Amino acid sequence: MIKLVNKETRQELGFLSEEDFAILQRELEVENPEDTDYYINKDTVEFMVEQGISQTIIDLLNKALNGAEEVDIEWIK
Repeated sequence: MIKLVNKETRQELGFLSEEDFAILQRELEVENPEDTDYYINKDTVEFMVEQGISQTIIDLLNKALNGAEEVDIEWIK
């Protein structure tokens, strides 16, 4: 399981299976192979909904946004 946290507040957002995490990695931009974080915004989530990404991923990303326009999330194996 992969834990997702809000990079700024360190709030735990939840866990993703290895399969869902692989989907998230495929869909989000990686700036550097050693990065353990992703920038997301409302458009990112809307795009993923349109692509039919699992509800588990969508729910975690919406939880991360928590009404904000954008946020950095970090993943921890």
